[in-house]
Amino acid sequence: MTKKADKKEKKEGNKLETLILIIVGIGVFSTIVLFALSNQPAEKTINGVLVKADWNQIKAALKGDRLVSEARMYSGQSELNSALTVLMVQVADEARQANKESWTYGVVPGEESVGCTEETNFCSDPNIVLLIGDCNCIYVSDGKVFVEADTETVKGEWTVRAAQVLGTAMVS
Repeated sequence: MTKKADKKEKKEGNKLETLILIIVGIGVFSTIVLFALSNQPAEKTINGVLVKADWNQIKAALKGDRLVSEARMYSGQSELNSALTVLMVQVADEARQANKESWTYGVVPGEESVGCTEETNFCSDPNIVLLIGDCNCIYVSDGKVFVEADTETVKGEWTVRAAQVLGTAMVS
């Protein structure tokens, strides 16, 4: 073999190694991107309500014959308690239509739970948590469905639409 042929062979070998490294790099990068995207909750608007969760996660949290709703309420006679109660009733009605046993209770920080006594056994491990916050959305965390709305949104038609979204998940 001549020096010229030797150099040409090395050059072609380097090109092949570079091409292989590029292909492997693209494959690793693509895998990382796909993994990151697959772990993002799907965001979509259903019936005018932002849903920040995969539909299957919501259905899984609401499966079974029994549905327990917890409302995170306020001390005193806050109008927000009335709005949360309307939302609770809407969710309970959707559960009834889906032929589920439905239980609801309220939690007031620093006080006893509303609707809970020694005789009740449903005042823990809720499927649904209703609360006032910034999200104006439905999301899933720790296997529970959270319905969160700000102080103005929770007073409007949004509560009915949010309950309908949950009702759809219960029967689908």
